[in-house]
Amino acid sequence: MGLKNPTIISRKSQSEAILKTGKSDGLYFPITIAYVKASSSDGKPEIPGGAIFQGKCTESDLPVLESVTLEGIDQATKNDLIKSLQNLFSQFAFPKEDLKIGQEFSIEKPFTIPMEGSTVEMRLTSKYKLLSITNGIANFDILQDYVMEPTLVDNSFHGNGKGKGQLVYDIRNTIFLSYTLDTELQLNKKLDSFEFVLTSKSSFTQKTILQKN
Repeated sequence: MGLKNPTIISRKSQSEAILKTGKSDGLYFPITIAYVKASSSDGKPEIPGGAIFQGKCTESDLPVLESVTLEGIDQATKNDLIKSLQNLFSQFAFPKEDLKIGQEFSIEKPFTIPMEGSTVEMRLTSKYKLLSITNGIANFDILQDYVMEPTLVDNSFHGNGKGKGQLVYDIRNTIFLSYTLDTELQLNKKLDSFEFVLTSKSSFTQKTILQKN
């Protein structure tokens, strides 16, 4: 059929954003996240440079994004950008109870992968283990497990994945300083004459620098 087997696609992206907080009204304080740089090897970064997100936050909860400003895109695309960034924050929904060294907690959420003009629904479970706390800085190991929704699994279609990383968390300022994650996903689709196998490997690194005006 003229198809290469395997077909290998490599993609790299990098972005830089500035998060600013405003004065509290007694309950919430405003936040602004401005993406000042964004690049990708295929010319399509996940979040374009120039995007400015607005939202609100409390001292004990994660930010809630409400809007994004970016010229030349429609409202549906704006909603997708907000959802994408909000999903990143949702990975750090830590328990409100204090953790002891060696204790673990898990966060579970749905996860979708675009495929063949539709999406594959999976469930992502992230397990965090507290390794140490030094001068108010907590260090965690991260293990992730990707499993297809049971309603989608049949004799011809399967998918799963694993992830491993580290998290450095500033307890006093309730913000992560460093987040690294390596993941590998695999989807298998059996057809009458051949089997389609998609393997996706990704590495993600994010660092945060705190500054006071």
